[in-house]
Amino acid sequence: MRFLYKNNESVKYKKSHRLALFLCFFCVVSLVILSCKTESTQSTMRSIVGTWQDENSTMTYAADSTWNGTWDTGLSMGGRWAVVGDTLYMFRNQSTALLAYYKILNVSDEEFKIFSLEGDSTVFNKRRIK
Repeated sequence: MRFLYKNNESVKYKKSHRLALFLCFFCVVSLVILSCKTESTQSTMRSIVGTWQDENSTMTYAADSTWNGTWDTGLSMGGRWAVVGDTLYMFRNQSTALLAYYKILNVSDEEFKIFSLEGDSTVFNKRRIK
């Protein structure tokens, strides 16, 4: 057991102090890991910016985290988008309500492949048009 000295008297190093040190260490390590993921997320977001066409829609993802889409049915909509880890989240205009979310399977200069996480398991194969 470790001892600290206070006023020349030995004091037991309490378990709560060890726990506090462990939590501080854990927080520092977590921040380092999250900052790495943040850079990865930012890179993914930069790759997504542009206009993409898939089987039933054309979507534009802007650098300011807004999106606009037009479906083959004639429906048009827009909102905000974000990437967290490998998941793309899409929100409607002026709302915090989630419209859709997708697992990002692949994103490159010309192709963008996402998998719907809403239960229907649809895979969208997008190709860059702008």
